[in-house]
Amino acid sequence: MSSHQTSNLALYECSEIIAAIEARAEQAGGEISDEDLQALVVAQTTSMVKLEKLCGFVKFVEHTIDLCHQEEARLTAKRKTAERRLESIKKFLVPFVSQYRREKGHPVTVGTFTLSTRRSESVEIDELAFATDENRAHWCTEKVTYQPDKKRIKEELQNPLATITGASLVERESLQIR
Repeated sequence: MSSHQTSNLALYECSEIIAAIEARAEQAGGEISDEDLQALVVAQTTSMVKLEKLCGFVKFVEHTIDLCHQEEARLTAKRKTAERRLESIKKFLVPFVSQYRREKGHPVTVGTFTLSTRRSESVEIDELAFATDENRAHWCTEKVTYQPDKKRIKEELQNPLATITGASLVERESLQIR
């Protein structure tokens, strides 16, 4: 647990709940069952003090999720930077390796590494050129995806006589903790 998460843990005063969840999860091989989680929540609703700690735990988990999203974005950016850097290094090495092979007649060998090149063909597309109807009709495949229009379906299903196979209106209550 990071120091940032530890400080939030103290802020939300939910260490007892986390300890209980971790203990039950450890007994079950890493995951806590819905039944165990439900029992824990029910136990936390027996007093306002416990309920306040449960609300703190919910906020702690929401904050942890936000941190995970931020970390994912940071790691994705870092990966993309590394990929671009690697691609550039390889692109700049190709002329050297090609010239070395032409002059020496064999690949570059340095320590345990062997550098060589191979020929390949790929198609580069100028997106603007393929925006024309002529190119699009002749050289492009059409990709169709279907996405249910939930707003339209909801409007239709609000009519008591309407039925749509595979769709139904479901009422739920969502919890908001501020």
